[in-house]
Amino acid sequence: MCNAAFAGFSFAHGDHEVVAEDLCVCEARNGPEEGSDMAMNPLGFRTVVGCTLVGLLLAGCGTANSNESPSQPPTPLSSTSSPGLSPSASQTPTLSAGEQAAVDAAEAALTLYDQIAADPTADIEQLTTVARDSAYLTWARRLAEYRAQGWVKTGTSVRHLEATSPGTDARQWIVAFCIDSAGVDVVDAAGNSVVDQSAPSRSMGSYTVTQDPTMFGWFVTSYEVSGTC
Repeated sequence: MCNAAFAGFSFAHGDHEVVAEDLCVCEARNGPEEGSDMAMNPLGFRTVVGCTLVGLLLAGCGTANSNESPSQPPTPLSSTSSPGLSPSASQTPTLSAGEQAAVDAAEAALTLYDQIAADPTADIEQLTTVARDSAYLTWARRLAEYRAQGWVKTGTSVRHLEATSPGTDARQWIVAFCIDSAGVDVVDAAGNSVVDQSAPSRSMGSYTVTQDPTMFGWFVTSYEVSGTC
């Protein structure tokens, strides 16, 4: 039985067990882990399709920056854009220009990923406009796996901004979202859902957003999704 998690979901696929999450580590395995991550043989295979992410999931693939400044604690944020999700603070503090740019960049990246996952004809290389490094590699691999399996994502996830914290320097921020995927489904070519409805619909994602000093644009460079919210 295959169990895969995409954006907080587990999917069934054939006789293989697949663990993958839209925003974190995606990993499919059956049998002994031998050879390349992308190798497949009659005895078993292991395929990395997301972050070891996302994971999304985001559970080990793409990691948020661990060298955050200890002198500046995360800024808790509240939002009314996600009905049903409890705000983490009674008031939303004013964000700095760089902080707001990082939040906007993370939102744009997640939105574009959802759009490409919903359209089998969309160009996966569009991700280069919003993501780089391990985040780009994880998302691109996951989308390639969607295409290979004939899967299409439907619906839209709801994101609630939980907190921001500084990265390694002034050009980097860590943005945390609570992601509610209750309204999202993934269907195969026949229109059948491949989502495990018993899986938690909410996940906590931490996205490292870095500014390119040459063009001043902001890009998601890594992320980690773990636990529920």
